[in-house]
Amino acid sequence: MMSITHITIATAGAAMALGTADPWVLLTAAVASQIPDIDSTQSIAGRMVYPIASWLENRYPHRGPTHSFLSTMIVGCAALPLIKYFHWHFWAAIVLGQFLGWFSDSFTKMGVQAFWPDDAWLVIPGNPRSRLDTKSAAEYWIMATSMVLLVVSVNITSTGGVSEAFASLIFQNSESAAQQFQKYGSEQRIYAIVTGTNSATGAAIESVEYEVIDTIGLNVLGEASDGTIYKIGESSDVQINARKVKTRQGEPLVISSQQFNPEEIPVEEWLTLVPRDAYLSGSLILDDAGELRINPPIDRYPTITASAGGVLLSNAKAADLYKLAGEFWILSGNVIAKVRI
Repeated sequence: MMSITHITIATAGAAMALGTADPWVLLTAAVASQIPDIDSTQSIAGRMVYPIASWLENRYPHRGPTHSFLSTMIVGCAALPLIKYFHWHFWAAIVLGQFLGWFSDSFTKMGVQAFWPDDAWLVIPGNPRSRLDTKSAAEYWIMATSMVLLVVSVNITSTGGVSEAFASLIFQNSESAAQQFQKYGSEQRIYAIVTGTNSATGAAIESVEYEVIDTIGLNVLGEASDGTIYKIGESSDVQINARKVKTRQGEPLVISSQQFNPEEIPVEEWLTLVPRDAYLSGSLILDDAGELRINPPIDRYPTITASAGGVLLSNAKAADLYKLAGEFWILSGNVIAKVRI
């Protein structure tokens, strides 16, 4: 089969099997579909790794060891470290792409040595007249069908919005980052690489990376490496006015949340019951709240603000709440503590 046919089959297969419209995952599957053909110096992959292709070509027939179940197992094991640093979809895309890349060749007249090191050739179907010729009309029909399936799958996965799936490539802004977080942020870390200015100081920000921890409308809350939280976007109340926001998906993530309704308890004592690294959102009614002195910083996101009779929390940290109101008494409250592990 032609390289383009392998690519369309692999991307369509990955989109349907993984239920994803992520362009990077689909691109990974497309690239992986070319791996089996490193056994030929005439292929795209073979020309890119010519020494390896030449070595394989001189020792094995085309569509031999690299077109086998064993080769897929080796590729799958070699790609396992990706799961630690990226979403498991990328690992699955490599395995699916490589497998579909060679298995589709089993429908050609030559077939593949699918069970290598056994020399038997797998050729589907049994009727020789029904097998595919490279660049035949039948292959073009298969390529066209795969492209249709890819488009349909991406539309279904992205709820009919193909542009949403490719927003991270075309529209590099806070809205695209917010969409990425809403879609994938519950199971993996999302990072925003921001270029813009600090709204308060006017300081330039050049490709600084923040971990997205929440969204507010079309803006995102990003946490810097020092733990400082900023509202990033283009609205009038952001701390970082972003000209460009690139996103990347990071390590797998588990989020757990717990609701607290503290009553008649000191803030200091209640905080001992709250997970140490939790982000706190909600409200607390405090005794003698009028004595609170809250001066929200203008150059960062105010995670703790004053309310009638107490404080409002928005992804606040326990340490910050303790510094501000550790000596106060909680009359009542409703707080969600969210831990990102």
